[in-house]
Amino acid sequence: MKFNIDKKEENILCATAKLVSINSVRDLETREENAPFGKGIRRAMDCFTSIAKGWGFRVGDVDGYAVYAEIGPENNEHIGVLGHLDVVEAGDLNLWHSDPFHLDRRNGMLYGRGVNDDKGPLIAALWAARAVYETSEMNLPIRVIAGGAEETTWECMTHYFEHHPQPVMGFSPDGNFPIVNGEMGMIHLRLIFPKEPDFKAKSEVQFSYNCSDITINGLRTKSNKVLSRNPQRSDHAIFNWINQYGFGGSLVLRTIHDLIQPDYHGKGLGIDSFHEEMGNCNVCILSLNSQDDDTVLDLDIRYPISTSEEIIINQLIKLGESYQFEVMPLKSRKPLYVASDHPLIKALKDAYQTVMHEEAHCITKGGASYARVMSAGVAFGATFEGEDPQPHMPNEKMPVASLMKATDIYIESLKTLSSSQ
Repeated sequence: MKFNIDKKEENILCATAKLVSINSVRDLETREENAPFGKGIRRAMDCFTSIAKGWGFRVGDVDGYAVYAEIGPENNEHIGVLGHLDVVEAGDLNLWHSDPFHLDRRNGMLYGRGVNDDKGPLIAALWAARAVYETSEMNLPIRVIAGGAEETTWECMTHYFEHHPQPVMGFSPDGNFPIVNGEMGMIHLRLIFPKEPDFKAKSEVQFSYNCSDITINGLRTKSNKVLSRNPQRSDHAIFNWINQYGFGGSLVLRTIHDLIQPDYHGKGLGIDSFHEEMGNCNVCILSLNSQDDDTVLDLDIRYPISTSEEIIINQLIKLGESYQFEVMPLKSRKPLYVASDHPLIKALKDAYQTVMHEEAHCITKGGASYARVMSAGVAFGATFEGEDPQPHMPNEKMPVASLMKATDIYIESLKTLSSSQ
């Protein structure tokens, strides 16, 4: 497919359709040399580099962990755009109104797994970089980097940066507009309680959503399912169970009732912390399960730069002495914060305002993007305020008009960034 400056929508939708058609869910059973995350992600990488070569980019492959497409003058210093080609599973196909691995266009909307997270925005940024090369003076090349493990381990970025330098600055098209200059720190951890003879709990073990379906001692309650970074959007199945049946003599339910249920910000746990720009901590229960020798409660904690993982873990260890639980950290990511007066922020604000004719403000999100792995990077689109693209959910979607507007914003931003000395 050849690049055509006058066929923006046609180019972008055709390329996005090719990527969406590939089931690029992590599959370690099919991993092999140069395909560490499985054949599906390998196919998506090959598709991406084929599109990029057709549009005139220099391309590279980092052992199948990531690929990149670069355009402009050849220089070790470059502007970075970091996105990803892996997607989450489609889930229950009966809940989809169309094939998740076919780009379906209906009533001005695009549907398909990855159309918003992150294949559509990644292609928009790639096209924008080519448009800048076509129309502007560039002092620095633009490198569009596509990883293969954003939805899982992020080892793709670790491997990439072991072999390649950091961008001078850049963004990830895997968030929201106007500008996400703050991303909450994240801790997944497990509270381990002693086994209680008359207590049996069962729920799905997962790390992306709230616990929305729980069975305790044969009694089941449900709630709406939300991403774990937004616990305030649900009433939560475990809270509903306690409200309906009480907690009796159960140690783990009393702990939830006393320490977690009062609010979503960790006040009961003593870990709440507020930052003027980033906001409050959030605490979400992921699962509760009885095991052979103990009962385990998994939590997702998001926190601003006004506190730290060490402070939070130490406080929970202290509480564990009173409530008889042990703390086992499972996974963590440090927070991201780029000051609003940074040159990167100014360039992105100007680009957004040029296209949208409205003020660009900075926001903080609970989610994580590849912006965290850059020394100077933020998440920048492609979801506009007021939109709900349903990433990770059935019928993931993206308005065609929004994808085109995002492309125009990326053109303006990359034009400014690549012209810097």
